Amino acid sequence: ANDESFNIGGPDLGSPYWLKLTRAANLFTGCVSADGTNWIQVANISNAMAPNILVGLAVTAHNAAVFNQSVFDNVSLTFANGQPFYVTAAAAADAATVTGQTFHFTAQGVGGNSVQNFAALGNQTGTISAQGENAAFGEVATNAFDNNPATKWLDFANSNPATRASWIQYGFANGQTCIVTQYSLTSANDASERDPKNWRLLGSNDGGSNWLTLDVRTNEFFSTRFQKKTYAVAQPAACKLYRLQIDEVADAANAICVQLADLGLIGSSLSNFFWSFGDGATAAGQNPAHTYTTNGNFTVIVVATDGATLATNTFTLNASLGAPAVAQWLSGSAGFAARRFHISASGSDGANYVVEATTNLKTWTPIITNMPTGGLLIFTDNATTNLPYRFYRIRTP
Repeated sequence: ANDESFNIGGPDLGSPYWLKLTRAANLFTGCVSADGTNWIQVANISNAMAPNILVGLAVTAHNAAVFNQSVFDNVSLTFANGQPFYVTAAAAADAATVTGQTFHFTAQGVGGNSVQNFAALGNQTGTISAQGENAAFGEVATNAFDNNPATKWLDFANSNPATRASWIQYGFANGQTCIVTQYSLTSANDASERDPKNWRLLGSNDGGSNWLTLDVRTNEFFSTRFQKKTYAVAQPAACKLYRLQIDEVADAANAICVQLADLGLIGSSLSNFFWSFGDGATAAGQNPAHTYTTNGNFTVIVVATDGATLATNTFTLNASLGAPAVAQWLSGSAGFAARRFHISASGSDGANYVVEATTNLKTWTPIITNMPTGGLLIFTDNATTNLPYRFYRIRTP
C-alpha cells in the first residue's frame, strides 16, 4: 500500500508447497502448507485498506544477479461465505384502513465478510478477561487474542491445583451479538503438560449470569508447540460473551499452571440494518413495521452492514388506503311520542351520520353524530317539547 515490502522467513517445506493469504477486516495473515490442508502461520500484519483491493503473487531470488522463475497454479479467491456481501429485502402488507396501511419489512444479510476471526489483532475491540494471569511476566489474557503465537496467556490456577482449571473470555464491544461457528486453540511455546485437555465453550447474553454450553471437548492433545487446532461448534448460538472454560490440563500432576498461545473465535456477526421508507420515516432493525397514511408509490431503501462492508437494496411498493364507509339508507321512520320527536333509520355500521335540526330551513345545527348499531340508528330529540316546530335531516360528515 504505497510502502516498501519486507520478507519474513517461513519453514522450509520444499517444492511444491501451498501459500494462503487471509484477510479479516484489516488483519492480513500469511500461511504455508505442504499439502494444502494443514497450514502453518508465518506472520500477520494489521493494515487499514479499502474494502476492495488488488492482490498479486510475487517472487524474488533475494539476489540482484540471479533470475528467479516460479510457477503458480491452482490459484483461487474465496470469500468468507463464498460470495460478496449483499442484502435481501421484502415487505408484506396488512389490510388497508381509512387511516393507513401497515407494511411489515424483513431483510437478511448474506455472504461477504460476515465470517471472520472476531478477536484477532486489528479486530480486538471487545472486553477480555480471565480467571487469572501472569502479569509480572507479561503473560496476560489479551495475549490469547492477539493472533501472535509468540505470546501467551498463563494462569497458575492455584485454586484448582488438581486440574489447573481456569477460564478466559471475550465480550463483544457495545453489546454486539455474534454467532461463533468455529474456534481455534494454539499451543504455547513450552511445557506441553500445561496445554488444555478438557474444556467447554460457553456463551452468555446477560454478562455471564447464565451460560449456554456450545461445545465440549475431552482428551484433546497438542503434538507440537505452536500447533493450531480448529474445532466446529456443536451448538452455535447468537451470544454477546464467549468463555473457554478449561476443566483440566494435559498433565495436571506435573503442571504448575495452564497456558495458551491463542484463542480464535470464528463466525458471523449479525448484520445491522437501517431503513428509509420513502415518506420521510426511517427505522433500524432487521424486521421493522411502518404505516403509510397517504396513498402512493414509495421507494424503500435498506442499508445493511456486516461490520466490514455496506450493502443496499432498493424497491418500490404501493400503499392504498381504504375508502371511507358510505351511508346507504335503506328505510326510515319518524314520529312523536310523549311530545318528543323520534327518528329510526337503517344505515351502514362503521359510518358516521350527523343528525341536524333547523327552525327556518336555512341554518342547520348538528345535534348528534353517531354510528348505527346493528344497522339501526335511533335518535330522540328531547328539545322538541319547548319548540313550536322543528325540521330534521340526516347526512354523512
